[in-house]
Amino acid sequence: MVEPTARRRERNPEVRDAFALKGNPKIATIAPRRLHLDRRRLAIEELRRKNRGACASGRLIVSAVVSSATKDEEMAKSYYSIVLDQSAEAVWAVIRPFDHYAWAGVESETIIEAGKAGDQIAAIRRVAVGDKVIRQILLAHSDIDRSYTYAFCGPAPFPVRNYTATIRVAPVVETNQAFVEWWATFDCAVEEYDRWTNHFEQEGFARWLAALRKFMDAQAG
Repeated sequence: MVEPTARRRERNPEVRDAFALKGNPKIATIAPRRLHLDRRRLAIEELRRKNRGACASGRLIVSAVVSSATKDEEMAKSYYSIVLDQSAEAVWAVIRPFDHYAWAGVESETIIEAGKAGDQIAAIRRVAVGDKVIRQILLAHSDIDRSYTYAFCGPAPFPVRNYTATIRVAPVVETNQAFVEWWATFDCAVEEYDRWTNHFEQEGFARWLAALRKFMDAQAG
């Protein structure tokens, strides 16, 4: 005997949800996507939790969830770029060490913890500005791409989550100049999206790259 449809709806949540979505294309499109993004965010949170342990122990825990959790993830993004008169090789030589931060115009004491090298994956950069201390972990470093990627150890000093930043240098072949770009992706409250994307772009990357231009020009002069 076939169980009545109404009873199957009550006994099986998946069937009930399917009937709830039926006839409403908008909900049918949004609901599965929202569930998909929620699962990815949970995966990112799990990865961040593991990385917090890595910050404490000096080890980097790499997980395959990175590619699956971040692909097509709808996160906030801040971006800024400039062109410098020096070559890409010259600029990369300056910013390459993770512990060299003077070029950014930030008056601070910057060291790499646990005696690691400035290009060593999982190296932790400790930046002390007055009584404020920021710790960041190096997630990727490439001389071929002239780039590195980093994240905060523990909670970010801003009301954002899953903050990951990358700085990269590429050659402008025609003029032998350097194209430098810096960006970050992160999660934040919807109503805070514009505030923080603008903050990291204008108060962070734009200022630091302007300082890099002055630093490179002073070296060239």
